[in-house]
This record gives sequence, structure tokens and C-alpha cells, in this order.
Amino acid sequence: MRRLLIACALVLTACATPQAHADPLSADPALLRTCVTQAGIDRAALGECKGIVTRACVEAEGGSNSMSDVLCRSAEADIWEVLIAEATTRITAADPVDGELLNASSRLWTQWREAECNYRAYECGGGSGEQHDRIVCHLDLTVARAIDLIAAR
Repeated sequence: MRRLLIACALVLTACATPQAHADPLSADPALLRTCVTQAGIDRAALGECKGIVTRACVEAEGGSNSMSDVLCRSAEADIWEVLIAEATTRITAADPVDGELLNASSRLWTQWREAECNYRAYECGGGSGEQHDRIVCHLDLTVARAIDLIAAR
């Protein structure tokens, strides 16, 4: 519990830092959008898109270190979240009943993802590895959900 409180305090401190003074992160959404567009609804090809933003971002940030890796993975997860929202809108527009069911499912899925990632991160035992494990889990599960929805007809 103490580790969780310390981690939360560090995150809140980082969030409280004025963004005007921070360098923008080199996470280009166009890289992922181009890959996803080229992949179409081919699940295997969509799976190959995972990590494209993270790799380019980490390289642009000067190489792999735990902080740039976590920030870049988080930025990529945010882009996949946008793709989930777009796919949800498409599905809902095509079939309102399907969309209603999907929205109910998505609310529960989001809760499950957070619980699952908290569990996986806790298994690391705390420290900087816990934050890394949490974002790896978050990205993995978000990508899987996005691929399911993008590939849905």
C-alpha cells in the first residue's frame, strides 16, 4: 500500500508540472494511422502496427530509458484509444442495437482492463518496473480491443 501511495504521489507531481515548460513528446499519430489504414481489417497486419509509435518515439527521445519507454507507450495507447472510439462510432452508426451492446461491453471492458493491469503491475513488486508493467499491459489490452473493433464488420 505504501508503494502505491508513493507511486501515486510521483504521478501527481509529474501531472502537476506545467506542460508549457515540457518538451513535446515525439509520438506521431500519423505513423499508426497509416499502418492501420494499410492493414485494413487484416488482424495479423493490424497486429504488426503495435509498437510503431513507441519505437519511433523512443528513438526520437534519445534511446530507451524507462521514462521515455513508459511515456511513449502511453502516448501510443492513447492513439489506439482514439481508434477504439472511432470504430465504436462506426459500429453504432451501422447498427444502433449493436452499438448499444458494444457501449455496455466497453464500459465493463475498461474496468476489467484497469483491474487486470493493476494486478499485473503489482506482480512486479513495486518500483519503476511496476509502472512499466502497467503501461505494457494497458497497451497490449488496448491494442487487442482496437484490433477486434477495427476488424469487426
